[in-house]
Order: sequence, then structure tokens, then C-alpha cells
Amino acid sequence: MDLIAQYRKKFSYDSPLQHLDYPLYSTHLVPYLKNNHIVTQDTHLESIKVLLFGVTLYHTIFLFGGIILRLTNNFQNKLKKKKAQTDFCIRCVSFIQSILIVTISIPCLQNEHLAKDHIYATTPYSSFVAAMALSYFIWDTLVSLFYVGYFGVGFLVHGIVSTIVFTIGVFHPYIHYYCPIFLLFEISTPFLNVRWIGLKFDVLSELFKLVNNAILMLIFFFVRICWGWL
Repeated sequence: MDLIAQYRKKFSYDSPLQHLDYPLYSTHLVPYLKNNHIVTQDTHLESIKVLLFGVTLYHTIFLFGGIILRLTNNFQNKLKKKKAQTDFCIRCVSFIQSILIVTISIPCLQNEHLAKDHIYATTPYSSFVAAMALSYFIWDTLVSLFYVGYFGVGFLVHGIVSTIVFTIGVFHPYIHYYCPIFLLFEISTPFLNVRWIGLKFDVLSELFKLVNNAILMLIFFFVRICWGWL
């Protein structure tokens, strides 16, 4: 509990990426955006920096999933179709993203700065969390568009709607106090992806799969349905 308290205190206000810079970002991209009045607020520029980081991170994980398939004969033999292989790579991203977004959302829960105004209060850290969530939905939308023939229009529509909602939250910041509450819905996603692994590959014991499925159902019911309804 002390570690969680220290973690919450450390990231109660400042963004962990505030000192991050990219080649050509500060020297070329930022001046271009400002000079052409595309982006004028420094907070928006900070969010764009986080978006670039997030999209790059998630696509790197996606590509790394493809490398895992090529290096693991067991996985590749089970997933012979291109659609299944792509699904595996997407689930690698989904698995890591869900754990990451839930973890970084913790300091925003009952945050003293955000509690001052549940609608309009923001902090650099809450903006970072919202931008990281948005970066995933941007990546998800682009991937869903590229592979719409595999996964259908439903996933694409979900990505577009989520992108629009979080774009508003990032660039016209409000309800950051409630943002982590909704993002905690992702806590069931790792268990869902583990279930998928258990169905596709013979690498998990029956007991492990049973426990995982039980946890998945409990979390889905209490977090997504009960908590979401409240």
C-alpha cells in the first residue's frame, strides 16, 4: 500500500513525459504548428507529443507481435491464416495497453487537484493519461481501417467513436476527474486476451484457464456492468 501511495503522490500533478523531446519536434514541427496557427496552446503541443509517443509505442508492440510469431513455430503453426496472425498482434497491443492504461490511471483516482472541479479541472498528468488513451484509439482506428476486410465495420466504428470522445477530452479538456473511472473498464481486457490464448494454444493448464475465466466474468460483471451502471 505504501508503494501505491508513493506512486500516486509522485504522479499527482506533473506529466512523466514533460521533458521528452523528439528529433525535429521542437525545432521544426512545433514552430510550423505555431506559425500556421494550427496549434497555439502549449498544453495541446504537450498532448501531441504524448500522442506521437503512444502511437509509436503501440505500433512497435504490434510489429513485435509479428516477430514473436515468426520466431515461435508453435504459435505460427496454430495461426496459419493471415487474419488470425493479425488478430494475435492486435491482442498483444491490447493486452499491454490495458495494463498500462489502468496502471497510469491510478494517480488520477480521487486526485486532490481534479477533485476541485469534477468537470473542468485538469492536470498535466491527467492530460497525459487522456492523451495516452487517445493515442491507442487513433492506432486502433487506423489498424481497423487497414484490416476492415478481416474484422468488419464494427471495430472501425468503435475506434472512430472512441477517438472522437477522447479527442474532445484532450484538446477541449474536461471531465478528467471521471476519465480514469471509465478507463478502469480495461481491467478485464488482459483476462479476455489470456482466455483467447488458452483457446488457440495448448500452453495453459485447465486449472489456470478455469481461474482466469472466473476472474474475467467477475471483473466484467462488477466493473463494466455494476460499476459502469453506477
